[in-house]
Amino acid sequence: MADSKAPQTAGQNPVDPLSAFLAELEKLPQATVAGMLKQTEDADEKEVIRSLGATLENQVSQMSGYLRELAGRLSLQQRQELDLALRLAAAGSVVSSALQLAGKLASPAVKLSLGGIFRENKKILIIILEVIFAGRLPGWILWWFLLVDEHYDRLLSVGSSRLAAALSRMEQEFLAEVTQATRWVRESQRFNSTEDEED
Repeated sequence: MADSKAPQTAGQNPVDPLSAFLAELEKLPQATVAGMLKQTEDADEKEVIRSLGATLENQVSQMSGYLRELAGRLSLQQRQELDLALRLAAAGSVVSSALQLAGKLASPAVKLSLGGIFRENKKILIIILEVIFAGRLPGWILWWFLLVDEHYDRLLSVGSSRLAAALSRMEQEFLAEVTQATRWVRESQRFNSTEDEED
């Protein structure tokens, strides 16, 4: 199980920046649904929007609960590291920007911008997971991100095949960035480990 790799040290106090970020992130699916419903009068499109939104809301809620549970096991040093990482990433500002745009989805440009900010929020989730799992992320995490991406892109692009194609290209770029960043982190870890052994 993925939990076996997570730190098991005590510490049940909530990680405040994490809790604040996740609380705002959990609002994003329904905020996006509300924004999309304003842009269509088509009954079928409205049903698709509601269905995709419900699934996305459940996915985000489940991940948030999982992260809160794991955060309760972090040591004081790990909590401080996570706090610092979230502050440096301006996590609160990123998720707030997404919520603001979610209510103004009248144009494809705004939807594309929201799609981009949503990916920034996913990168913040990766930062959180990297700290919690000390760089040893469980393999299923990638598949969770892919599932969430598909649902969010479909939600934003209801009624527009052109927008769906543009969001798909953004997702390919996101995956390439994550792959490259992960490779850099792993190489850095191996280099540092080799230096420690030589010392």
